[in-house]
This record gives sequence, structure tokens and C-alpha cells, in this order.
Amino acid sequence: MGYGCYQVTFSRSVLLVSLGILTLTGGVLFFVLPEVDADLENAIRAVEFAIERGDSDGVIPYISPHFESEGKTYQDVSARIRENLIKDQYESIVIIDREIEMVGTVGRVTCRIRFIRPRALPVPFVEYKVLAEWRQGEKGWRIVSGKAEEATIRK
Repeated sequence: MGYGCYQVTFSRSVLLVSLGILTLTGGVLFFVLPEVDADLENAIRAVEFAIERGDSDGVIPYISPHFESEGKTYQDVSARIRENLIKDQYESIVIIDREIEMVGTVGRVTCRIRFIRPRALPVPFVEYKVLAEWRQGEKGWRIVSGKAEEATIRK
């Protein structure tokens, strides 16, 4: 009878210790894992809203004048944005699969931008996979580097 009582107490102790370790681990991860900065989230939403409206003037202020990536400068990227975001060229522009990763003062944002074409065209949409690296500066969060590659063309 005393032996059975010992087993229950031992099992209960193991259970309590395990729960304690899990709780402690969860608490440490909660404080260690970085959250997405609210200002960065707001900046990303503003850019997404401008892209979906086809408003290049709403996107360009979020590009850093010091942008540099794959041989492209601020001027190159601004010109490309103006080329691609022409109102009425597409039926709609949709941003999907957005993910944000914070590493210190750097935010890495990946997403897919789908340009849905008028129904008269044989290819209904063009999609780009975008990686943009944001940094916080004196004027808030700006995109400092990035790349866009065509992900799919569907027929």
C-alpha cells in the first residue's frame, strides 16, 4: 500500500516538474522571440495598400535613397515601380503569403504579388515573389534592399 502511494507521488512529481519546465521554456521563448515592430507593420500595410491601388507614389517614399541590391539603385527601383504600377493596366493587384521576420533592427518581408490581367488576355495573371529588407532610420522604416523574381505565369 505504501509502495503504490510512492508511485503516485513520484508520477505526480515528474508531471509537475515537466509542466514547470514547459512553462519556463514557453516564458523564455515569449520574451526572447522578437515581435514585429508596430511601426514596421504599419509601413508594410501602407505599401501593400498603395500597391493594390496601383499607386506608385504611395510606395516610393518607403524606398530608402540608399537602396542597393543586385546592382540596382534607388533610381532603378523607383523607375521599375513606376513601370509596373500603372493604373488600369491590370484588373487588380493582390498581395498574398506575406511573412515578416525581425532580426534586431532589420525586418525581412517576403510575399507574392499577383498582377491579375484583363480577361481578354491569354495569360490571366503574372506573379512575382518579393523579398524586401527594411531598416529603421531617422525617417522611419524604409526598404534598403530586395529582389523580385517572376514566380509563375499561368495560362
